[in-house]
Order: sequence, then structure tokens, then C-alpha cells
Amino acid sequence: MPNELRGRGADNHHWVLAVVTVLAVLVVFQLISLYGSSSGKTSTPSRTFGKILGEATSTSQAAVTNSAPTVGSVTLNAAGSIALGANQTTAIIGNATITDNNGCEDITYIQGILFHTNVSYSSANNNATRYNVSCAAESGTCTGGEDVTSKYVCTFQMKHFAQPTDGSSNYSTDVWNMTITAIDIPGDTFGFGSTTQELDTLTGFTLYNGSLDFGTLALGANSSSDIRGATANTGNQQIDMQLDGYARTDGDGRAMNCTVGNITVGKIKYNNASFTFYEGSNNTVNGTALNDTASELDLELERGSDADNTPLKNVFFRMGLPAIGVGGSCTGTIVFTAVGDATGD
Repeated sequence: MPNELRGRGADNHHWVLAVVTVLAVLVVFQLISLYGSSSGKTSTPSRTFGKILGEATSTSQAAVTNSAPTVGSVTLNAAGSIALGANQTTAIIGNATITDNNGCEDITYIQGILFHTNVSYSSANNNATRYNVSCAAESGTCTGGEDVTSKYVCTFQMKHFAQPTDGSSNYSTDVWNMTITAIDIPGDTFGFGSTTQELDTLTGFTLYNGSLDFGTLALGANSSSDIRGATANTGNQQIDMQLDGYARTDGDGRAMNCTVGNITVGKIKYNNASFTFYEGSNNTVNGTALNDTASELDLELERGSDADNTPLKNVFFRMGLPAIGVGGSCTGTIVFTAVGDATGD
């Protein structure tokens, strides 16, 4: 064979070997890509061999345990003793802050009970000893969402005869207790809070007779019938009545000033029941002489109740005229003053 042909043949042989070598390298590289290197490390398969065909979702859920509401600060009557008005209904305000960690909108009902500790918390409602109200949320205090606190107002309409608890009363060892109960949406979880306050003694009465008319009497004659002064208890304790009289100025020693002359103060007598006028003695049979200084009549006019808000009793009067020295028309003043009679003596 000619040399030039052998040379080209050798070159062609080397080219064929080179091509085979390159192909072998490519095959090895592809195998390593698919199954890993000889060192044992795994490679991620090429994404060119597959693709995502779809997506799926799963719903998640959980339940939150109910949290009982709690009652925070509680105040009654702005933390001051309670004072009532004679023959009036007085609005007494209680305040409470309620927290529910499930949200303030979870609170469904707030109850306020105001009771005299001489009776039980669970006793029946009675205007003398126990009040029960539904409390109202203050505007703007529960904004919803994550807000967990709300403020409530409890309004108790107290009657004038509610039992007092101050030092001068029969119940000086007792107080008025306001207990707040908070209830949330399930209705079976509760929160409680309470505070106490004193209720002042109220002495009050109404006199229904603005004028006591003894009528027309002859000189030396006595009243033949009772003149009644009707009094009603409008406070919250039993009362007696103090009486004194004068003609023109207190302490002048006269019962009436007449067109002619004067009637001395002792000529008018009084009692807590009907009596027969007799000037010479002072007792329940013949009455007690009016004085120009206050003297107490044991009237024992009891405190009001739901059955009778303003109990009434009469003070009975009679008068005797002197035999001489007076004439015309006569006028004077009798002063009624209520005084407490807590012990009933």
C-alpha cells in the first residue's frame, strides 16, 4: 500500500476512536446524572423526565376552649355611703368591669343583686332588703374583635324605706352587698365579684293636716271630740314625734294669740290615742299638755314596707278655753318634729 494511503488510514482510525470515546463519555455522564456518582452520593433526577399533573388542598380546623368571664373592679354608689330621699325612689348606681378572654362580645348577661346582709343573697326581692337588676354595657366599651373587656352599669331603684345599716340603726353590724354575676355565650360559665356599702338612716315624715281647727268653743269649755294630726313615715326607721307650741314666737309660753287675750300653752293637750281632756293631769287617759319646748310623744310610727310604703298614725289633740279674758279668733303654731325610735321605746 502506498505510504500516503497508510497515513490517511491511520488518521481515520484515530478519528473513529475519538468519536467512540466521546460517545462513551456522554453515556457515562448521563448514567451518573440518573443514578449517582461512584462515590455513593445521590443526585436529584432531572425534571425533564416528569411534570406536575395537578394540586390538592386540605381543610384545617381547631376548637378553642371556652374561657369563663371574670369580674374586675366593682364599685357601688361611687364608693360612698348610700343616702335616700324622703318618700322618694332613688337611683343607686353600681359599676363593674368584665373581662372575657374569648372576646367581650362573648358576654351575654350581667346580673346585679343588691341585698341587705340581714337576709341571704338568694332571698326574694323586697324593696326593704333586696334588689335584682340586669346590668347594661357602657357605650363604646366593647369594640369587638380582639377587645376582651367591657364596662357595665347596674341601676337599682331603691325605695325610701330600705333598711339602714349605719351606726344609729338597728342593723349597725350589717351592710348592703352588691354581687355581680357575669355569664357568657355557652351559658354555663360564670364570673363573680362584689362590694359593700353602708345605707344611711333617713328620718322623714309628712303631716297631712296643715291646719288643726278646734272649732268654736265657749269660755270655760273643752273640746268634745278629737282633732287629728295625721302623720306618715317617709323615712327608713321607726319614729316618734316631738311637739311644742307657741302663739307668736317660739318659747312665748302661749298656745294661741286671740283678738282679745291669749290662751296659755298648756290649754292644748295631745296623745297617741283618743282621750278625754282634763287639765289637771297629764297621762294617756287625759292627754299631755303642750309645752313651749319640744316634748316627745311615743308614737311608734313604723318604717314603710312593700305592703305599706308610708304608714300613717294620728296625733290626737283637744283644747280647753279659759273662763275669762279671751275673745274673737285665735291662732297659734304647733311644731311636729320626727325623731328616730330604732329601739321602739
